Amino acid sequence: MQRVSLNKASRILSVLAGAWALTWLLFHMVGGNWLLRDVCCWCSLGVATAPFLIVVFLGALAHVAMRLFRRQLSVGDCLPLLIVVVGFLLGWNLPSRPAVTFWLHRDDFIASAELAVRECDGRCFDHLPSTSFYDFAVVRGSESGLIVIDFISGNSYLPQLAFISTDNHEDALRCSAMGTLVDRLEPHWYVCRHDLD
Repeated sequence: MQRVSLNKASRILSVLAGAWALTWLLFHMVGGNWLLRDVCCWCSLGVATAPFLIVVFLGALAHVAMRLFRRQLSVGDCLPLLIVVVGFLLGWNLPSRPAVTFWLHRDDFIASAELAVRECDGRCFDHLPSTSFYDFAVVRGSESGLIVIDFISGNSYLPQLAFISTDNHEDALRCSAMGTLVDRLEPHWYVCRHDLD
């Protein structure tokens, strides 16, 4: 097996790309309600990762182009670019914590939602008892028959699980009381993010 050798520029770019990839994954883990549960931390990481991505990606691309132009390109020279691309794709496709929690406890969530829908006739406002997988749930019903249940876990400004009794596109876009749609898990079940204003 041939060992991949890295020159000094490739090593430096690989370290920078690795640091960016870890920051990018941390950004998506915080934004997906996995870590820290602090909106300010999430915004700060976002501000830090965007320019860092541009610098590292352009640096890695320029390094590969320069080595290719000189006909000295090796596998090690492509490593920083590969780290950036793989890190970007991993972070972008990282599922949110509410989505994973829903899939792990799907039957329990569905049973809770069915019970709340049966008990809520017309206009209602109620709380469901907390469980090990969410802190509290708020049930809101309207005269139009729309019932929304927000399952809150941790900071309510980070993505949360929501049940919406209709699958009307307009209702789903509103997602919850003050939120925006992040992901549709299956009919009636969504991951929502509350607006910060």
